Amino acid sequence: MAAAEKSYALEQGSTFAKAWQFRLKGTATFRDLTDYVARLQLRRGGPTGDALLTVASDLSATALGSSLVILDPAAATALGYQAAHAVVLTITDEESAAMSLPDEAELRGDLELVPPSGQVERALKGTWTFDAEATK
Repeated sequence: MAAAEKSYALEQGSTFAKAWQFRLKGTATFRDLTDYVARLQLRRGGPTGDALLTVASDLSATALGSSLVILDPAAATALGYQAAHAVVLTITDEESAAMSLPDEAELRGDLELVPPSGQVERALKGTWTFDAEATK
């Protein structure tokens, strides 16, 4: 599956929360992500730049509480999503406030899905525009 290209805004000092659900290519059927691991990095200056955030569903939350989780279908439904697995990224307001970047800085981010077989799939790629906070 080719990675979908997305753009997001990351506002310094605000909580960022986003959920994704994935369908089987060419169908309306949602993917079964049982026993998968999801991982995401945000990097400054492209794929070789400094990693500003690293989260994975098989790791604890970051020191400032940001996390990436895979919800089972029942949990996803309880939160208002379709009855299928959902990958949920939360970047806490503390984490985004701690990022020291100029206004409108562009970050690159990839979301990878890793099944039990270990074959890594890049599900999403994209640009994250950083919106620096004026009120401190």
